[in-house]
Amino acid sequence: MESISHPHGRRRKSTRGAASAARFPRRGGVIAAIVLFGLAFVIAVPLAQAAPPASKPLGCLIEPDRIADVGSQVVGLVEKVEVERGQMVAKNQLLLQMRADVERANASVAATRSTIDADVLAALASLRLAQQKMSRAEALVKQNFISSQAVEQAAGELELAKQKLSQVRGQKQIWIDERRVAEAQLGLR
Repeated sequence: MESISHPHGRRRKSTRGAASAARFPRRGGVIAAIVLFGLAFVIAVPLAQAAPPASKPLGCLIEPDRIADVGSQVVGLVEKVEVERGQMVAKNQLLLQMRADVERANASVAATRSTIDADVLAALASLRLAQQKMSRAEALVKQNFISSQAVEQAAGELELAKQKLSQVRGQKQIWIDERRVAEAQLGLR
C-alpha cells in the first residue's frame, strides 16, 4: 500500500498500485470531468441554437385508425367544404355542398309548370263548348233544322275536347312528377 497526500495535509492509504496512482491522480480525474462537461456544453449550446423554431411545422404523417371513402351520388363541382382536414365528424354530418345552380333552376321551372292550370282550364272550356254544341245540334236535328251530319260533327268535336282534357291532365301530372324529380336532384346536392 502506498500513502497518498491529501490537500489538507493528511495522509491516507490507497489500495491502488503506484503505477495506477501516477496515471490517474484524483485531482486530474476531477479536472478531466470538468473539461469533458465543458466540452459537452460548448457543443450542445450551438446545436440547441441551430434547432428549428417550434413555430415551423415539422414534416410528420400520422396514420388514422380508420379510413372512410366518401363519394357523391352525382357528378359535380364542390361549392363549399363544411369540415376541416383531420376534424372529427359524426354520422350524417354534412361534409360539403355541391354546386346546384342548374338543379335549383330546374326545380323552380318544374314548380311553376306544375302549378299552372291554364291548359286544364282551356281544355275544360273547350269541353263545355263542345257539350253545348252537341246539345244544340241534337235539339235542332229533332226539329229538322240541321242534318244528321252536323250532329256527327258536333259529336266528333265533343270527343276531341274530352281527349284534349285528358291529355292536358296527363301533362299536368307529368309536370308534377318532374317537379318531384327536380327537387330530389336538388336534394342530392
